[in-house]
Amino acid sequence: MVFLVRHGEKADLSDNPELSAAGHERAAALARNLRNAEIEYVHSSDFTRTRDTAAPTANKYGLEVELYDARQGLPTLVEKLRRTGGRHLGVGHSNTTPRLVELLGGKPNSVINEGELDRLYIVTIERDGAASSVNDALWKKHTIPGETKAFHSVRPYNYEFGISLNRNSNLDQNNGFP
Repeated sequence: MVFLVRHGEKADLSDNPELSAAGHERAAALARNLRNAEIEYVHSSDFTRTRDTAAPTANKYGLEVELYDARQGLPTLVEKLRRTGGRHLGVGHSNTTPRLVELLGGKPNSVINEGELDRLYIVTIERDGAASSVNDALWKKHTIPGETKAFHSVRPYNYEFGISLNRNSNLDQNNGFP
């Protein structure tokens, strides 16, 4: 099972920006949202914003963030994901995340627009190599009553799809990942 997301909000428009405060909040929310997903591997392109988005989830599970080449290394990453099995989080970009879904055999459905940062894909690979995918907005902007600051909150993924993310869930039945 592979969870794929785009990095959180950027602090600026430079070539390799850090995450903004909202981006750090989104990264922390991702770790909370995947708290029961039993992530075994965390992958990130080698950019500050993607590494920083991946870090809270990696830290939660006591894992190192494994880097991949976002420009030329997507087929190599896909081969590794298929060969390794297990549960992976991959953090990428608006162009690479849907491409990874496609290379894994899932359906990205639509382009990720520049301002869209809330999409989570879950790609399940069957023993025969066939893949299925689901995606949904992981975060929605909300405003706390009485406050002017907007914040990002997490909608529990298992609530949205009526599934559990633990190893005994229906999504893990015969998917080729031990």
